[in-house]
Amino acid sequence: MRKIVAAIIAWALTIAIVFTAGLLNADGSAQAAALAAIDPSNTIEPAGSQLDLFNYRFNSYLGTGFDYQPSYANTGINSNHALKFSDGEQSTMKPFNRRAADGSLTQGIVQSRLGSDGSPVLSSAVTGSNESLGYLFNAEYSGGLNKRAYPSVSGLFQMDSTGRYSYDSSKNFASLFPATDADDPKRDAEGGYQASLYSAPCTDSVYGAQFLPFNAVAGLPSSASGGCSVDIHTKGANTKQKIRHWFGMHLNLDFTQPDNGTILSADGIYRPMTFTFSGNDDVWVFLDGHLAGDLGGIHTAAGLTIDFSSGKVEVTSGIGTANAKTASSTISSLVGLQAPNYDSNGLMTNRDSAWDADRTGTFADRSRHTLDFFYLNRGGRESSLKLSSNIMSSSRQFVAHKTLKRGSSDAVQPLHAGEFTFRLTGWYGQWDAEQATTTDASEPLMPTTGFETSNPTKVTCDASAGTCTATQTNTIDGMVMFGDAQFDAASVHHTYRYAIQELPMFDGKPVEDDDAATPGFQYQGITYDLDTRYFTASVEYRDYDSQDLMLHIVMCDKTWKPLAQQTGSIDIVNRSSPTVTSAPLQGRLVLDNRKWRQGDRFLFSINGSGTATIDGQTYQVEAPMPSNVVRASDGVGRFSIGTGGTGGIEPCTAAMNGTQNHCDFTFGSIGFSTPGTYTYTIAQAWENGVTVPDSGVTSANGITYSQAVYTATFTVTETSAGTLAVSEPDITVKPGASGDVANEDGRMVWTNRYIPSLSGDTAIGVQATIVGRPWQSTDSFTYTLTALDGAPLPAGTTQGATSATVTVNASSKDHQARFPDIAFPSAGTYQYTLTQNSAGADVNLLHSAAVFHVTVTVSDDGNGTLAATMKLSRTADDEGDSISGSGQEISGSVADFSNRFLRVVMLPSAGGRGQAQTMDTAICVAAALAVCATMLCAVSAIRRRCTRPSEPPGELGDASQSSKREHN
Repeated sequence: MRKIVAAIIAWALTIAIVFTAGLLNADGSAQAAALAAIDPSNTIEPAGSQLDLFNYRFNSYLGTGFDYQPSYANTGINSNHALKFSDGEQSTMKPFNRRAADGSLTQGIVQSRLGSDGSPVLSSAVTGSNESLGYLFNAEYSGGLNKRAYPSVSGLFQMDSTGRYSYDSSKNFASLFPATDADDPKRDAEGGYQASLYSAPCTDSVYGAQFLPFNAVAGLPSSASGGCSVDIHTKGANTKQKIRHWFGMHLNLDFTQPDNGTILSADGIYRPMTFTFSGNDDVWVFLDGHLAGDLGGIHTAAGLTIDFSSGKVEVTSGIGTANAKTASSTISSLVGLQAPNYDSNGLMTNRDSAWDADRTGTFADRSRHTLDFFYLNRGGRESSLKLSSNIMSSSRQFVAHKTLKRGSSDAVQPLHAGEFTFRLTGWYGQWDAEQATTTDASEPLMPTTGFETSNPTKVTCDASAGTCTATQTNTIDGMVMFGDAQFDAASVHHTYRYAIQELPMFDGKPVEDDDAATPGFQYQGITYDLDTRYFTASVEYRDYDSQDLMLHIVMCDKTWKPLAQQTGSIDIVNRSSPTVTSAPLQGRLVLDNRKWRQGDRFLFSINGSGTATIDGQTYQVEAPMPSNVVRASDGVGRFSIGTGGTGGIEPCTAAMNGTQNHCDFTFGSIGFSTPGTYTYTIAQAWENGVTVPDSGVTSANGITYSQAVYTATFTVTETSAGTLAVSEPDITVKPGASGDVANEDGRMVWTNRYIPSLSGDTAIGVQATIVGRPWQSTDSFTYTLTALDGAPLPAGTTQGATSATVTVNASSKDHQARFPDIAFPSAGTYQYTLTQNSAGADVNLLHSAAVFHVTVTVSDDGNGTLAATMKLSRTADDEGDSISGSGQEISGSVADFSNRFLRVVMLPSAGGRGQAQTMDTAICVAAALAVCATMLCAVSAIRRRCTRPSEPPGELGDASQSSKREHN
């Protein structure tokens, strides 16, 4: 029975621990730590684009996210509409509303032209309806309880090293909601909606990474890979997780076809301008209102690629399956482009509707177009999304592009947002190109707001000078976007003069030079291209019927005479001087008291400053960052070690495998291009880059972070040969702990200490029992707890001791006592023996010789909490005889020792003297025999105890070595 009760208790504890772990796993704060948010300043939207998101419902706001019910077929967003949202498996629905058995596309759901409201229109041939889908994609109307619209969403796209805008749900989870409030979307400074982008995906075990923009991370369990997990492939599972399927997206792009259909990438290479998608469900892409990509239906992942350089359009269904197939077409055939027409001056008159004369499958160079991308998740299961594009728009914008190349090569150096400054100048008066004169004194069109930058564009006009100016800095991809110009039909055919020039800042003042014969200005290892780019801009109709207007840019020389070669873009290329490279800074992160685990990640902040002496004058200069450190917009470098993180740095493979408690890493080499002194301050940091306070911070996962602050100073000098030399770094430290010092190989060491808190009762109890007489005031028993294999002892035990004692006497409550709690340092199994000392005041007490074995199992949840469970077993009984097997398991944590009282009986005298003498003699003889018997019993007991094995019975000895006492 005791074994059955113990098993039930262990089973209940297991369920409680698992259930508690599940609750912790779904906790919002824990998930926010597991999924690292990407700084919004590291995201960027395609120029000239607008992204709108839509959340569709069956009954109410919170209703969206529950499993689809058949009753929803004609309620909410489905009410009175032919196109249905469901789980994709409802046999009562028409085929275009169901998922095909092989997951293939259902093409022809919408007509080949956009409707008059700018939305797709259903095709009656397939759906039996000619209804516009404006009720789904109209961003100005939320649709009451059936739909909520979120126009002008930003924060979804990132840019790669070539200048492509992209979002990939297999790499980054995205949510329109912050982790703390799933009902309050974030807004950006302009009032649009700001999506939160995370450094890891949210993944289903069958369908893979998912795009779920209307789920906040607080409601999704974390995964072992550092992202989050969902269960959408199991019917009914998403009821608990409230997975919010049934949503839509509309992305609109206005763009100009570049020369040859290629774009100068951020790495200095001309690449084809393309637009690509893969995912599910319905996707329809329209070019100039014509259906160019039909990926309709509820289906497995499908793909679309549009190559504007060749005009090739490819639609692929069944990606990753044996039934995958690709169909190809051309932009020219899908949009209905025409052959170019030219007037008597050789100018193309139908540029925006003509194919390219050399590549008949695509648009004519410098023609203006629109791309509309419509996306629906209708099936309530899979929801993947990958979007990528390098389309560049300049229909209403003043835009330039900055490239920084290394030396004389074409290798491109990465740029930082806000690193370089540019000025746009506009001249008063309409410009007559033929007469090279102005016709009036009207103010030029100028940008009104900043675009895709944290610095708003400020325009200043000086009528006396006849100019308006605006300054702006570059974005991370090298784009310089001054913003949109505001104009209307009254400005049509008006032409103005403009110039864009880079303004290097030296000693707080801009440097200007427009002499093409000079090599450029050199400063901090960069040779600047200071030549001014001149151009004219006129307002023209892009579409007369819709009164759609655009800016028409013509590149010019200094006199505003059009250049023979029109590049289609304003490119400014600087070159960096040869640099001297320092040895990498070496670091070590020690995690004291436990080994590293998958998911561990630690951040560092690096602040740099420099001084340079030029012509005897000392100036403050920017300190370059180590090669693998990312400089944020505030100028502070960010670096992470562990799994993922800033810069994607993962140098700790051995540590991540759990084989060691430290990680050796490098901050990377530093390239210096200017003589001077450069000082770097390096410390651990939080996500937002704030240095760990001097008071110390213990995070929720039980780690106390090192407060060590290291200072590394480099001296860069110019040699007699004109080259640069850099010294070894001079490293000093203000340690926050004794382990935080630079070790013998020059590594900077940070020691973080894992100090988990302990939950569970770790106090071991004893109980003394006297059988045969009542307790007396002089009764006292001492118990010894002996640690095995170095197990820790109760609090207050003398350091270095191997055992601890506790005493029970007549005044002890319930004749019990407990050893003080034991502080266990880490997870593991700890064992002890518990015995009663045999000495005592009463010689008539046969003291218990019982032996108990104590096993304490300590588990670590990895988040700073140790949980202890205790098992108590009797391995020898009160007579000292071993109990076979692993002993008798005791319920609870109190060991009971029974001590027996031995009583000697004397008979009273009776009868006459003779009788009395005889009785006295008998009594004497009986007494003598009794004494002998008592002595023999005592000797036997003593002998039995003396002949016990040195190890406690039931611990290491065999039960066969002891025999049971026979009782008469």
